[in-house]
Order: sequence, then structure tokens, then C-alpha cells
Amino acid sequence: MKTFQIPVRGNLLLPVCAAVLLGLAGWSLIRMQSAYAAAATARDNRDACKHLAARLQTLRRSPQQASTNVRSASALTQDIETAARSAQITPPQIVQIDPQPARRVGNTPYQEQPTRIEFRDLTLPQLLAFATALIDSQASADVAEIRLSAARDEPAEGQSAERWAAELTVVDRIFSPDARTTKPSNH
Repeated sequence: MKTFQIPVRGNLLLPVCAAVLLGLAGWSLIRMQSAYAAAATARDNRDACKHLAARLQTLRRSPQQASTNVRSASALTQDIETAARSAQITPPQIVQIDPQPARRVGNTPYQEQPTRIEFRDLTLPQLLAFATALIDSQASADVAEIRLSAARDEPAEGQSAERWAAELTVVDRIFSPDARTTKPSNH
């Protein structure tokens, strides 16, 4: 029986094999640390997701706030202008404030009063600051819709190039039961 022998030049085979094994061990160690880091990130993301899901469930169970009367157009305009000032929006940037009449929400004791607000030459931070200030000032209000379009005019000297035309629809919830929405009690 013939055996095959690898010619060894100056005992070079042993150091080469040891170097290859060490390289593989180092590579597997790096891969394992990377997998541990990915697992830790996934665990943190899962925990954050569980926290947000629990927060959403809590918010769903909490009652929505509603005002008890329809606000006048002048009161709506005043609240909008106050929120605009706090967001550093100047009066020329407010194109239109259009309060709509309140309308009943299905067969419920609630009404919604939408108000359409149109802006021009606005930055996104201004828009977000305005929406936050308006909602914070009126617990019964929500932003129902936001539409953005690129500003038509060139930015003025010293202005940021990211200017937008924006249209917001803010809805105010009103608790207003009437005879049609209240159920008769069985006495």
C-alpha cells in the first residue's frame, strides 16, 4: 500500500496550518460578536415596540376629549394666530383661515368642526411647531389632514431654500347630544 506524503520544506506546514486556524478562529469571534450586537439591537427594538404598543392600547382605552360648544370663527382665528406666533409664522404667511360649520359624526352625540388653514412660504419646523402649539392649546382639536406643495416663489434673500405651501385641516370635537342621538331610557 502506498502512502502519500506531502513534502515539507523546513517544517513550514505547521506554522501555516496554525495561522489558518487562528485566522478562522478570529473570523468566527468577530462574527459571533456581530451576532450578539444584532441580537441586542433586536431585543431593544422589540422592547421599544412592546412599550409603544402598550402606549397605543392605553390611548385607545382613554376617552377622547371634546369641547361642549362650537367655537366662534373669531375664537378659532385667535387660537390659530396665537399658535402661529408661537411657531414664528408671520401674518403674511397665513393665506386663509376657513372655519367650516360643525357636522354630526354619524349617529353619535359628537360633532366635528373642521377648519382649513392655508400657509405659504413655510418651513417644516414652523409647520410642526404650529400644529403642536394648536393641539396643545385645544385638547379637543386634532390635525386631520396636511397637504404640502413646493413653494412657487423663489426664496427671498437670506431664506432657506426649503419653503413650502401648506394646507392643514384641523378638526375640533364637540360633545353635543340631541334628541336623535340620545337613546330613550327604559323606566
